[in-house]
Amino acid sequence: GNSGFAMLTAILLERHAGLPLHFGNLRQVLAYFAIAFISPALFALVTPAFVRALLGLEPAFHPLVALQRVTLTNATALLVVTPVIVLWAQHGLPKLRRLPARCLVEACIMMTALVAVAVVAFGTGPEFARFSSLLLWLFPPLLWAAVRFGPLGAATSLFCISALSMWGTARQLGPFVHLP
Repeated sequence: GNSGFAMLTAILLERHAGLPLHFGNLRQVLAYFAIAFISPALFALVTPAFVRALLGLEPAFHPLVALQRVTLTNATALLVVTPVIVLWAQHGLPKLRRLPARCLVEACIMMTALVAVAVVAFGTGPEFARFSSLLLWLFPPLLWAAVRFGPLGAATSLFCISALSMWGTARQLGPFVHLP
């Protein structure tokens, strides 16, 4: 549901705003960021979680908590997943094939560094989870991707970090796990 909602929002934005989404200028990034929170907040008003909380059928959640959770989950999908899908659909493989061999090697080295740091940060047990400063080591490869490979590199790198973060947290590893 979240992915479908995210893609529908991106398509509506692209068609009705008259802008092809490319995330290549500040105006598009800021407009997309605003839409990434406004659209999910409106969508959250009709979700079962919010309606059940509003009607008192879900006593564990206050309606504002349900609204906040649904909004943030959908905003996360819009901010992390949609740019990767849109940019790869627009530029992906043809752009990759046009890159010189030196740039492809650089992209592989950058992604290897990114995945290595993310695996250490999100895939280690409780002994490393206490060192949240490990998360700061994610910024150099992210900045490298953004500067050298533009929006496509930045979105892809952020998506990889997000996926590895969820992978580690689902396995009770990394800094986002509550330690006893």
